[in-house]
Formats: sequence, structure tokens, C-alpha cells
Amino acid sequence: MSHGISKRERAPSAPRRYAAVALLSAVFALGLGLRLHYALACTALPSYSDMALYNALATQRGMPSEAPPGYPLLLRLIYAICGVRNYAAVFVVQSVLSALTILLIYFITKRVSNTRAALIAAGIAAIYPSFIAYNLTTMTETVSVLIVALLLAALTIPSSERARAILAVVVLTVGFLFRPVLLLCTPGVFLSVKRRILFLVSLALILGPVLSYDLIAGKNALRGARGFYLTYNPTTTKKHGSMKKTELGRNDLPAETYFEKALAFMKANKTRVVDIVYHKASILLSRETDQYVLAPIAGRNANAISLLFYAHLPVTILGAVGMARYLDPNTKRVALPALSYLLFVILISIFKVRYRLPAEPAMIIFAGITLARATSISLPRLRLSRLARLAAPPEPDDPRDAPGGIGPQGAGVSRWKRLIPEAAKRDWDIVCLLLLVSLALRFYFAFAAGAPEALEKLVKRGHLGPDVAPLYPLFLRGTFAVFGAADFRAVFAIQAVIVAAAIMLLYAAVSSVAGRKAGIVAGVLGVVLPDMLLAHVNISPVPFILLCTAALMAVAASHYSSSAKASLSGMLAGIGIMLAPAFAYIVPGALVVQRRWRLFLLVLIGTLLPFTAFNVLRHMKLEPVYTPSLYEVEIKEMLRGKSAWRAIGHVYDNAAVALSRKWGVERDEKLDLSTEMSTFVAGYGFVVVLYLGLIGLVRCWRSEHRSVFLPPLLYMLLLIVLSKLEYPDRAVFEVLLVAYAAILLGGSCGGRAK
Repeated sequence: MSHGISKRERAPSAPRRYAAVALLSAVFALGLGLRLHYALACTALPSYSDMALYNALATQRGMPSEAPPGYPLLLRLIYAICGVRNYAAVFVVQSVLSALTILLIYFITKRVSNTRAALIAAGIAAIYPSFIAYNLTTMTETVSVLIVALLLAALTIPSSERARAILAVVVLTVGFLFRPVLLLCTPGVFLSVKRRILFLVSLALILGPVLSYDLIAGKNALRGARGFYLTYNPTTTKKHGSMKKTELGRNDLPAETYFEKALAFMKANKTRVVDIVYHKASILLSRETDQYVLAPIAGRNANAISLLFYAHLPVTILGAVGMARYLDPNTKRVALPALSYLLFVILISIFKVRYRLPAEPAMIIFAGITLARATSISLPRLRLSRLARLAAPPEPDDPRDAPGGIGPQGAGVSRWKRLIPEAAKRDWDIVCLLLLVSLALRFYFAFAAGAPEALEKLVKRGHLGPDVAPLYPLFLRGTFAVFGAADFRAVFAIQAVIVAAAIMLLYAAVSSVAGRKAGIVAGVLGVVLPDMLLAHVNISPVPFILLCTAALMAVAASHYSSSAKASLSGMLAGIGIMLAPAFAYIVPGALVVQRRWRLFLLVLIGTLLPFTAFNVLRHMKLEPVYTPSLYEVEIKEMLRGKSAWRAIGHVYDNAAVALSRKWGVERDEKLDLSTEMSTFVAGYGFVVVLYLGLIGLVRCWRSEHRSVFLPPLLYMLLLIVLSKLEYPDRAVFEVLLVAYAAILLGGSCGGRAK
């Protein structure tokens, strides 16, 4: 799929060139000034952690062997010129090196994208707090970031493929001397260069002797083995612990011993290994910072600490979006080394917060590309009468003009049949098979599941009033009246049918906007995804919420007239609100995609009116649907007498719940193996669909998708920002994830698949 990013932008006019140079100069001056200001003002003494080790090695004689020699030798050079332990001089030198990274990021981004993106990326790098903060330490982070930028420059700026391969090897060799873990970029570099044989030969000739000497005389291999052992050790998996706490308890054992113990743990604890890897991967998006290292720099300044917590998050998110959406042969040269580094360091080494820093130049470059693309879009002036046209694609108002209508080819077709896409009619056997498998699996679990806890209490609470969403208690009351008091199996069986119907509607929606292949994949995912597979074995309105969400999407994707869509959508939104108050957050998204938005609001109000009137007559006071507390809007509580950072923390916590592997139950170490494995599969089943869906959402968003998928997307965003998100609330979002995972896997990103 082409994204409109040319290999080289057209030659700009002279005034534009001068303007770009002036802006770059201003950005560089800003970045250098900030760095020098904090370098000269910093009074923290780097006499602890790895900083103390590097200082000790720099003041000793001979070649350093306890750590990679590059950085101690650099410190030794600075101390020889400016005085031993002259930390201000170290901070100034590192600030200048960090400022050079700004220029490199500019030229790399310009090479793979354009000047606008390059200036944005350079601006981000100039004020990026992590780049500034780690200048004020005696650790390798600043030099590592510069080396990574040089590596990306070697892969993108030279026009000769031969020069790219050789320069990349040279930079990797320098990187090994400063920080051996940078060699984990090598697989990505190998995939980035075209002269791969030359790259491998150069790697053997240039880096081979250095590696051989290190294996014989150095201790980097031992450090790596210890890191691998600590990564997969029960006493140090949750947080970094010392070797004294482990079963080996020593730092000087042979490297083979550490490898053997780590591999033995991995072999005996496969599910825990996945948890460890997942935990390390989550650090990429965590708000943690290396407080032990940076606390003396930030002091007790809450704003400084919060900036270090959160500054990387928008850059990481924008960078991930750009990496997924704007990946082409040029930008791959930036993405692949960073992804290679992250993947392998997560798998085989300890992954501290600061270890993500070498990947952040690539994130900044892609963030610049993303913002450049976003700022180049000309947005129309918003008018209320054009609200729906902004989100929904044009469509005929008369159903006779729509495919399958009452025209010459659609004569005699019932109105309800126009909800069924043509793909479903062609694949009727597949649809029936999906439905039968879905029902069979769900009926099995419905009759095999045990009684829910405190069922009697749940039944007694099924009263109607202003504090209770009425429809689900009514469903329980009706089911128990027909099948017997507290017959939970009947509830589960009916809910199984409801979830199966939701999956069929999801198939209809996806196949209408993305083609039959994507629709079938969506149906299969809905049938087997653990969250949906077991959603019906709880006393919860989640099955009905899934049905309402899928029905809203199917209606938006159908060939109904705008009036029919508005009426059905308003009714479904009202039903959803009377099932669970949080469903109200889908109303803004459902409203914005309606061409007949006034009709939508009227039907929504009409659907809610009977229960509202019931509340008013029974309680003699106006309770529109529920008491406001049920909506759990917490903005006032978040900001009342507190810093604005608390609101950001609240949003981050909600987002973390939305993206977590939690499955509605807490991990219990006393569970038997089968139950523990079921919980494990359920949690990671969601994780797989989560990431596939997010990638599909970024890469595959098209104009015809907006009316179908915008409501659940806005629902999730509003819920995260305004309320307290819990596991059941993400059911609506899960439908969206399944849909986009199917579109991605079905190969429907480039256009409507047939």
C-alpha cells in the first residue's frame, strides 16, 4: 500500500531551503542550549550504580576489562584534559554529543521522508527529556544513542549500497566497544542492506578480531551470561535483584553455568517464561523511569519526575503508529535495526527502563513522519449539518438505489435481507458451519460451568430502580420465571445464543466493508477467542453488549437507507445504555456517523423514555436513566486539589487495563495445572488479537470503515479518559480489535477485498 512518501522530495526552491536551514539552526541551538544549561547546573554526583563502576575503571591504569573499554577510555580522556572526576566536563561533552544526535536525526528523517518530517523529528529530539537527563550521568546511554543514530545514518544517507554495508559494520564495531548489547541490531542491519554478502564478510574481517580478543581477555561474555541467568530467575524476574539472592549466589562462575541454569528454568517453566517476556515487553510502554539513577538529577521536583515518566509515551505511540503505517523500503532501514535490538534484548537479557533508549531515535524519526503526514492534511470547516459527512461515506437515501433494493436487479428482496451482505449469501455453508461450531462450543461450556458465586444475591438484586440498569435484571427475572428460580444453566444457554448471534453480525459487518475473506477470519476469531468463548458463563450483560455493538456495526455497514440506519442505531444505543451505563460512551461515535443525526437522537430518547418515565413516576423525581454516579465520570475527583499529573496517571492506568492480558480473574497460584493453563491461554489469546487488531487499525483504516468502526473506537477513548475502566467494559473494544485483526490477516488493507 502506498502512503505517499516519496524516496526523495522534489528540489525545493531557494527560499524554502534557507527557511529549512534557519529552522534547523534554531532547533539545534535550542537543543544544545538546554543540554548545556542542565549540564552546568547539575550538582548530582554519579557515584553509585554502574556510574561508580565506569568512574573506577576510568581512574585505573591499563585496559579496562570489567566492562566494555570504550566508555571508560572516553571518561579517562576527559579526566586527563579537565581533571579527575570533573563531572561537569563529562556532562558538557555528553551534551555536545547529544546535540549532534539532533542533526543526525534530521538528516536521516529527511533522507527517508521529507524536510517537514525531518524538522519535526529534530524538534522532538531537541527537547526530549530522556536524551537530556542521561547526559548528566556517567553511563553509556548518551554515546549509545549517538552510535545508533550513526548506524541509521550509515544505512540511509550514503547513496552507495557498498558504502552502507561497510559503514554499518564499522559503526557496529564501535558500538560493541562501548555497549556490546548494540550488536543485537545486527540482524536488522543485515535485513536492511542489499549487499548482504559484503556485509557479512566485512563483519567477519572488522568485528571478528575484536570479538575474539574480547572472548579471550574480556568479561563481556560473562556479563551477558549473568544477565541471561538473572532474566530467567525466580528471585529477580519481577524486579532487578542482586546475584546474592539467586541459587548460585556468585558473580564469578563460568558462563556455561549461568546459561545452563537459565535454560533449565525455561524448560521447566514455559508459561512463566512467557510471562517474563511479556513483562519485559511491557516496559516499552511503561511510565517507569530509572529512579535510582535519575532521582538525584530530578531531586524532589514532581514535575521533572513526571516528565521523565511520561515524555516518552506520546513519542513511542506516534512512532509505533508511523512504523506500522508508513513502512516502505526506505523507512525499513530505520525500523529493522531498532526492532531487532528490542526483540533480542527482551528475549535474552535483562531489560531495564533505560535499555529502551537506543531504540528511541527510530521512534522519534517515525513520530516525525507521522506528525508530518497529519499536519499536511487540510481539514474541512466543521458545521453541524455536515457532521455525518465528515465521518460517513456518501450513500443513497432511497433504498431502491442501493444494491439489493427494489431496483431491476433487486426486485422483491425483503428489507431485512439487505442487512445480509452478498458475501454471506455466497458463503452460506461457511456461515452455517461457523454458527454451528460457535453454538456447540458455547453450549458445552454453558452446561459444564459451575454455578456463579453468590447467585442468590445477584437474583435478589434484580430489582428495578434509578440505580440499576433495567434490561439485564429483567432478562434474569424472565429466565428464572420460565426455567425455574436461579437456573443459571438456562441463563448461560440463552447467552450462548446471544454471543453466537453477535459473531454472525460481526461477520456481516466485516465482510461488507472488507470482503468475504476478512469476514470469515473475523467469524473464526470470534468463535475461538477465549474472551468471547466464555463471555456467556457469567451473570453479566457482556453478551448483550457484544450483540448491541456488533449490531450497530452491521447496521452501519448495511445498504439500509440513512433514515433506517439512524432509527436502528438509536434504538440499539438506547438498549445498550439500559444494559450497562458505560455503553453511553458509544453515543458520540454513533451520532457522528449518522447522516440523519436528529432522527438518531429522537429514537435514542424515545427508547430511553419509558424507563425514565417509570423512574419519575415511582420516585417522584427526575432521574433521566440512572443516578450520575453510575456513569463513574471522575474528572472532578481526579483534579480536585490535585496536580494535573494525576489525571494523566488516571488515563494511563485505564489504558493499561485496556491493553493488559488480564482476563477478568486474578492469577491464583493454587489453581491446578489445567485451570492455570486455561487462564494463561485466555489472557494471551486476547493479547494476540489486541496487537493484531491495533496494527490492523493503524494500517488498514479507510474511509468506508469510519461509519462502522468509529463508534466503538470513540467509546473506548472516552471511557479511558472519563471513567474508571474495568475488564467487562472493554468488550465493545474487543469487537473492534477482532474486526481489524481479521482485516489485517485477510489481506484487505490495500482495498476492498472480494
